[in-house]
Amino acid sequence: MPASTPWGREVHGGVPICWPWFGRREGLPIHGLVRYMEWRLVRRLGDDGVEFATESTAESMKLWPHKFRLTARIAMVDPSTMEIALSETNTGDEPFESAFGIHPYFAVSNALSVAVDGRALPRPNGDTAKFPADGKAHVLCDLARGRAYTVDAPYADSWWIWNPGDERTPICKTLAPDEWHRFWCLEALMCEPRPLAPGETRVYKVKISISYEFMKEGVEV
Repeated sequence: MPASTPWGREVHGGVPICWPWFGRREGLPIHGLVRYMEWRLVRRLGDDGVEFATESTAESMKLWPHKFRLTARIAMVDPSTMEIALSETNTGDEPFESAFGIHPYFAVSNALSVAVDGRALPRPNGDTAKFPADGKAHVLCDLARGRAYTVDAPYADSWWIWNPGDERTPICKTLAPDEWHRFWCLEALMCEPRPLAPGETRVYKVKISISYEFMKEGVEV
């Protein structure tokens, strides 16, 4: 991701939080509101965690007319595992429906040498590969570097795998022309909106782990 990326624009990098919808809605920001909003630091959680928060504003309610508060706790569970816990609260007087997803960008040494759950990925062309949730964690392997990322998200009702490839990178304004070579996205999603009553809170948790223990020979090409 270019270092000059301005705050508030669609960003291709890191771990964007997508809420209260995922995907496209006509006339609305792609992947929801909060990836474009400012988050404030609430507190530090020991030596290895932080808590951020954001909430509805007059501007957000012009796009989505509901009051809310979100907190995101991000902490290291152990030296190789990070947990993200998103808490959503309906602070208004009317129920609303919301969906949630994370859109992590995983660094790889060569996007042409990557596998998910033991199956080699084809050359990226901007298309999104989707597969249904099965209650299991899923693993993205950087075959060239010998590194594996495991995403465990019990809430997910679907998973997406995405890389813009050389054809679609030009429309991703915060990506340099050759950056598609160096990442893949493995996205854990709750695509189906769920109701949240006034005053109610719901929590989603996802763990992301990194390891260097897998066998390249087991990958199906």
